[in-house]
Amino acid sequence: MSPVRVLQAILYPLTNGVVLAAMFFFWALLALANAAGLFGLWLLIVIVPALLRFQVLLLGHRLQDRDPDAPGIEFFSLVGNVWSLFPAVFLFASIILMLFAAKLLGTAGALMASVLIALVYPAAMIILALTHSPLESLNPQAHARLVGRMRGNYLLPFVFLLLSLLVAQTLSHALPQFLHIPLMLLAGFSFVSLAGTASSGLGLAEEVEIYAPLSVSDEQVAADLDAERTRVLNHAYGFVSRDNRAGGLQHVYAWLAEDPLPADGWAWFFNQMLRWERNDAALFFGQRYLHRLLLVDEHVAAVKLIMRCRMLDETWKPDSVDLEAAIKAAEICRNDELQAVLERVRTR
Repeated sequence: MSPVRVLQAILYPLTNGVVLAAMFFFWALLALANAAGLFGLWLLIVIVPALLRFQVLLLGHRLQDRDPDAPGIEFFSLVGNVWSLFPAVFLFASIILMLFAAKLLGTAGALMASVLIALVYPAAMIILALTHSPLESLNPQAHARLVGRMRGNYLLPFVFLLLSLLVAQTLSHALPQFLHIPLMLLAGFSFVSLAGTASSGLGLAEEVEIYAPLSVSDEQVAADLDAERTRVLNHAYGFVSRDNRAGGLQHVYAWLAEDPLPADGWAWFFNQMLRWERNDAALFFGQRYLHRLLLVDEHVAAVKLIMRCRMLDETWKPDSVDLEAAIKAAEICRNDELQAVLERVRTR
């Protein structure tokens, strides 16, 4: 990686609006917990896993050179996507290790523990973001393959994390108390951004072995997936029924990013939303769904979706960025009437 790209990755939390807003949000929550005394300990049990869950999902997005979506209330749930809570377990184990090493060997022990954590943690989090498997993220063979694939790039998150740990140990008492939380958050978000950027574009998903799951029938898999989607849909409906359509749709989008069958998932959620009393959520969802279909040249499905949405609301139209692709899809499908309608929309 070039020095400029390294600097961009480190400063990404300050240059991306979503991540910057998330840092301020978690800063406020952690400051509240810090000032709440004994009750703050209970708040930390909820806040810290949510913070680490967002960071590991941010790492997954940076692996693909994508920007993250804003964290929603689902990040504070201790059920669903349990794999993303594993960083909290690793953090707890790291704290215990450092305390034990410092008590046993003093400063030298704390330094050795810091080096070990900084060496293992980047690989564990990258593999976790790739495979969603806590067990695989602890697999030494997977670590070795990952480091071999990244080569010198692996030194970047390792050195950054090691320096962050050493600075936290040596300068924390010299810094004003109010700077501890924001600097800790900035270091954490910069680390995951750097780790994701350093490993992006290397085809790592194909390099990391994922153990085959125990045999489960196709019917059981489909039933479990349907049940999970229904749970997400009901949660989203709760948002929409309280006039928070954006929050409800964001909850669905976050799930679809993890859906094992995303193409089926988008169609499933759209069809289910059409059953709600109000169609506005389905129509807004339809615009995002159409964008996805057009990206993969699913012209027939895209045209059907447009016609379905316009049957519900004749003023419905694709997003402006998708309009040309939608016209092309109508032309390819030889739907002259729809093509003419969309061309009139374009000229307005």
